[in-house]
Amino acid sequence: MTAFITLKHYLKRAFMKPVEVALMTLLPVGIIFLNVSVNQNFMASEEGMQFLWQGYNLINTGVVTNIMVMFMFMSGAYAGEYYFYDLRSVNRWRLNATPVATANFIFGAISGGFIFSSLTGGLILAMGYFFFDMYLGNLIVVLLVLFLVVLMSQFIGIIVAVFANGKGSIDGIMIALSFAMASMVGAFLIPIPMPDFVRDYILPYGVALRAIFVSRPTAMALDYSLSDAIPYLAILAGMTVAFGVAALVIARRRPA
Repeated sequence: MTAFITLKHYLKRAFMKPVEVALMTLLPVGIIFLNVSVNQNFMASEEGMQFLWQGYNLINTGVVTNIMVMFMFMSGAYAGEYYFYDLRSVNRWRLNATPVATANFIFGAISGGFIFSSLTGGLILAMGYFFFDMYLGNLIVVLLVLFLVVLMSQFIGIIVAVFANGKGSIDGIMIALSFAMASMVGAFLIPIPMPDFVRDYILPYGVALRAIFVSRPTAMALDYSLSDAIPYLAILAGMTVAFGVAALVIARRRPA
């Protein structure tokens, strides 16, 4: 029961800051809009018509998917900031005086960050579908990937917060990790040459994208199916569990 009380506390903190809500929803949608606008002239050309399939825009689909995954990997900054403020800053003396175990605060921070980030991720997905002609494909796979990526990111955020020097460090590290992985899989910025095995099976970002894309039959790959996504979902789930165990073990240390 105590754990759910702390969850309620962290959820209130997450939604009481309109700037953060806008940052996790309007900013990615703005980036998507800019990318879509750049591609409009190409899509109007005869060459671009091959990327229109059954009324869906496959270029927009790729843009929305990549931006959503990128921002969800950044979302662990929420759990990290909660952990840092409450268990590593001056607040820790106040919280240590309460009859609540540290584990309950960690549970609340992770769960609060997870729920908030999942809702914003779902909103990005909905906007992609209704406003940018995004092809969802297998929605179960997309939602499973969203669930695992957001949860993994919260765990990573806790690990980063244990060693970070301040809030800015947590935000910067989480953003840098997400951008770096996006570049390594060729999804954003300047592609970094990377072996296919590392991109598709080692980097969490690449595994997440692969799971989504192989579950979507398209004009260019009609033989993709749900069964193709299962190995990648299993790898992503294993990574999430591994980061979760690492976060809980590391966070059990008494905050300095």
